[in-house]
Amino acid sequence: MRIFEKILILERLHKLIQMRYKGAAQDYAYKVNISRSSLFNYINELKDMGAHIEYSRTLNSFIYLNEFVFEIKIESLSDEKTKNIFGGYNIYFSEFNYLDGRCLN
Repeated sequence: MRIFEKILILERLHKLIQMRYKGAAQDYAYKVNISRSSLFNYINELKDMGAHIEYSRTLNSFIYLNEFVFEIKIESLSDEKTKNIFGGYNIYFSEFNYLDGRCLN
């Protein structure tokens, strides 16, 4: 899977959890267009980023137990910045913000 697809799935899942979308895990997976087992892998990735997520049977929804911000900023590189890149994509992830949890940069 390409990195952009993965980022988009994480972003859609994050928005559903923020909105407290009502539904079972299968409903979340359907909304994000992934399998149920993949859904739990993506939830684990969000947890690795510092999100405290659980499923509330009372609310019938996944919820954040902490303040969690999922923000990825992608910007194009100037010629000066690309001089130091030796291969792969010319993508610069300049900012990862997590209010509670580990920061990757």
